[in-house]
Amino acid sequence: MVMKNFKINKNQQALSDADIARGKDFGKLVKAYKAAKVPFYKSAKLWIAASSVLVASVAALMIFSKMNASGTEGRPFIAPPLASADIQSAVYVLNAQSDSTISYPTGSKIHVPANAFIDKNGKVVTGKVDLYYREFKKVDEVFLAGIPMTYDSAGEQFHFETAGMMEIAASQNGESLKANPDALVKVDMVSANNEDRFNTYYLDTIEKKWKYKVQSNFNPSSAIDTLERTANTQKPVEGVKQLQKEIAQLEKQKPNKPQKQNAGKPRFSIKVEPKEFPEIAVYKGVKFQVEDASYKPEKADITWADIELKRLPGNNRYQITFINPGERYQVIAVPVFNEKDYAAATQLYNEKFKVYEEALAKKKAEEAALAAKFKAKDEEERAGVTGHQKYLHDQQAQANLIYRSFEVSDFGYWNSDHPCRLPAGNNMVRLTLTDSKTGKPVKATVCYLVEKDRNALFAYGATGLERFRFDDGKQNGVWVITTDNRLGLARYSDFRAAQTKGGEMALRLTMMDKTLKTTEEVRQYLEL
Repeated sequence: MVMKNFKINKNQQALSDADIARGKDFGKLVKAYKAAKVPFYKSAKLWIAASSVLVASVAALMIFSKMNASGTEGRPFIAPPLASADIQSAVYVLNAQSDSTISYPTGSKIHVPANAFIDKNGKVVTGKVDLYYREFKKVDEVFLAGIPMTYDSAGEQFHFETAGMMEIAASQNGESLKANPDALVKVDMVSANNEDRFNTYYLDTIEKKWKYKVQSNFNPSSAIDTLERTANTQKPVEGVKQLQKEIAQLEKQKPNKPQKQNAGKPRFSIKVEPKEFPEIAVYKGVKFQVEDASYKPEKADITWADIELKRLPGNNRYQITFINPGERYQVIAVPVFNEKDYAAATQLYNEKFKVYEEALAKKKAEEAALAAKFKAKDEEERAGVTGHQKYLHDQQAQANLIYRSFEVSDFGYWNSDHPCRLPAGNNMVRLTLTDSKTGKPVKATVCYLVEKDRNALFAYGATGLERFRFDDGKQNGVWVITTDNRLGLARYSDFRAAQTKGGEMALRLTMMDKTLKTTEEVRQYLEL
């Protein structure tokens, strides 16, 4: 059949990468920064010892903005389009030898243990340390930071939808510091998104790419737990939660029992990425047998541009979507084996299932034992909550705060993200850009498609405009950085009014002709 040997577009998440390269040139930036005009906080900086911290200033520091080009048509790897309106870092001064907890204005908490910093020689730092922190919660903030929001997995490029991103760094006497692996900083970042579908990524500015770190950062009750539990009970409680997450993840890896093929039903082969669908890739000779009564045999004669594979919950069936511009065709299918391959698959299944049962039973026993061990202690702690703690507990419960938790193994950019493909609408056009005032063509270095009320930037390079995809069921806008570093935009109303003819869309851009100095001014200008 024509649809044989396609490479799958996955919707399961990529696995963790190897250890991340270090050595950001932060010291160079700090030295350059100190040579500039001294801001007010440098002449009036205060410092509080022990576990207290003080916001020294909201300083306009782009920690890694000095990085060189990534190869995208000469643009820097991190390229704020409007430097004057970039998100600023808060600077905190703390004692490196004491535990500290910092409250960021958004409600986020930065937990800094004693001895959390090491110098370039790996020696634990003592004395005063400057900690830099900033967050990016909305699509305009991500845009202003100029941070790349694409992710490559198995040779395919994805676009990030974020539930919150932050940058954290530290220095002492103008020299950048590294994270001490034996005393990691932890950040509980407030998020407006309450969905547990976002993974954790770290931006490696040496290799110039995002790296997958852990499966989940969702932590809706972290602040409440901190109020109700002492330091002696917090770690065991977190241990139970971690085991519960591991059990849930293990249950998703339950092996599929092999099934013989039915000679009377159509079948086809698909190349499956082992990291994304291990429950299929472990077997040899797997074919997909169509179980859909509405299946149309003539669809097998079509050469499809793209395929998506999705496992349906609660069974061994898969939804397979074949995609061409202007057409999407779905079938339901199950993995099957011929007589020869079925015997080998059954033997492998029995081995895998035994290992799975033993691992699952062990994790459940560990979780039950740990939960029972600290149940009495936990109830005792809850009963002893003071009136003030109860008040704070109620306030936070009313606010329904959602947290994304990060263990900062390296300083830099950390992101709670969900990789997604370009919009799945049926519209694919050749996009042309012109200046609405002059009518002259606009040459774009990068073009961002923005969907209203979604925290994602879909990035197109200049060549990508030949196959520009968008969902006409959404409110769409376009933000463009030109080759001469100007900002142009087509607001939602402009996009709706654009004429599409013969597979080509002509989009008229408003080129920015005013200076915007704050994030709020940019938000108003972009109609957010």
